[in-house]
Amino acid sequence: MTNLFPRLAAALALLSPCAFSQSIVSWGYDTFGEVTGAPTSHEFTQIAAGGRHTVALKQDGTLTSWGYDGFGQVSGTPTDDGYVQVAAGEDHSLALKADGSIVSWGADIYGAVTNTPTGTGFVQLAAGPSYSLALKADGSITGWGTDWNLMLTNIPTGHDFVQVAAGGTWHSLALKADGSIVSWGTENSGLLSETPAGTGFIQVEGGSDQSVALRADGSIVTWGFAPASPPTGGGFVQVDAGFTGSVALNSDGSIVAWGDDYYGQLSTAPTANGYTQIAHGSAHLVALGGPLPGVAYCTAGTSALGCTPVVTASGTASASAGHGLTLVVPSVPGNNQNGLFFFGTNGRQAVSWGNGTSYQCVVPPVQRTPLVAAGGGPINACQGWYAMDLNAYWASEPKHNPGSGAIVQAQLWYRDPQNTSNQTTSLSSAIEIAVGP
Repeated sequence: MTNLFPRLAAALALLSPCAFSQSIVSWGYDTFGEVTGAPTSHEFTQIAAGGRHTVALKQDGTLTSWGYDGFGQVSGTPTDDGYVQVAAGEDHSLALKADGSIVSWGADIYGAVTNTPTGTGFVQLAAGPSYSLALKADGSITGWGTDWNLMLTNIPTGHDFVQVAAGGTWHSLALKADGSIVSWGTENSGLLSETPAGTGFIQVEGGSDQSVALRADGSIVTWGFAPASPPTGGGFVQVDAGFTGSVALNSDGSIVAWGDDYYGQLSTAPTANGYTQIAHGSAHLVALGGPLPGVAYCTAGTSALGCTPVVTASGTASASAGHGLTLVVPSVPGNNQNGLFFFGTNGRQAVSWGNGTSYQCVVPPVQRTPLVAAGGGPINACQGWYAMDLNAYWASEPKHNPGSGAIVQAQLWYRDPQNTSNQTTSLSSAIEIAVGP
């Protein structure tokens, strides 16, 4: 039990909501709007894909669902807040509240909804076809719904589990505190007998007739009736499995899918980087995040040291989130030199500034942030950086908040202490960002 909680935290981190709100992209099967019905706002922190529907968690703790609604899995989505995790089964969904209690809705076949356990103390949920599993804070597992193929009867006992995963109609899985995997249910295509031995795993997921696991070194292992071989090598940070395919998230935020491509599960997968979560339904897939925000433009000024700092952004620009959009400018003199970001909403320009080595790239009038100190150092090298959460600044200064739908141009002004001429300051390149709700 001594190593339960560190590994519990590590396993749950793969399934936990992101720290900032992001957008959603979906692809694959779209008969019931699984793809085209995906919301377009930038306010989501977690996703879960079911059979033909998806449920997502918003930054404010509320939920939204889309796709097939034959059993109320969309229209029955709870409307209150306070949720911290979501899970989706074939035709039902679950959500975990901040107090550790569970709410279920959708198809109530075999008590998948009405037999949901009461009380608190749950930390992670998983849902399959007409049954669900829940991990308790004490490391034990409980389940409810259908007992097809002994998915409930054979739930392992003990208090050393750190993650649960519901497969299809044949099996379920759990990850133990020592990094080993347990599978149960009924044997079919090696789903139980081929479960990898040993330790060193950090995530497990179950598909219809297959299982996939992630090792601590970022490599992937599959077994059962796997439709194709997984990608080789390491560097992966999350996996999920569907009906006849699987998907993995790379450390650079890129997505790799393998298996059946009948509905474009492979050929229409996003090709950009910057994604932070993935989910695989029966034949549709969902990802959270996406390409880093902003379009770079304009030429960075060259400092006396030869620094040419380029501004980049990470996160999502939001008029209401209060945090989550970080502007970063590396390659500047460090050692706590002063700088500030300025921004406007009147378009781009490239007007020569100062001694002609810099360009003012934001059309006036502009708004200026407070001074920020450069991190890193030293003062005589291009090894410093500036960083600022622009969403947080807008929340602290509402009169400068551009509002949802605005297109913002931003740039850094900074001191250039090594310049011995009358030009002791310089400008970075610029970036243009679309602001969401």
